[in-house]
Amino acid sequence: MNALPKKKFQIGLNFQKYKMEKNQIHFNQDQIKILEKLIEDSEISFEDLINDIRKKYFKKGTEENKSRKLITRKAKSIIGKYKSKEKDISNNHDKYLSEDFR
Repeated sequence: MNALPKKKFQIGLNFQKYKMEKNQIHFNQDQIKILEKLIEDSEISFEDLINDIRKKYFKKGTEENKSRKLITRKAKSIIGKYKSKEKDISNNHDKYLSEDFR
């Protein structure tokens, strides 16, 4: 079993093999217990576990950004697509909608 490093509250990780800067991550007791359980269950090193978590987190963020960009692109694609003969539509849009749905 791969145990967590001895300094449980202040862990320095070296990401040089990933061409990243060295950083410190602080964990509370509950988080350490969860990490120890994950390490025990997955039989991987602490560093690999943290890197897996990091990759999943950033991948999720990227997927959410792509989804937002798609929604934004679709919304922008209809701008100016429809026209009305009415000149005061921005001020009286509720009035026109209620008339249209009668």
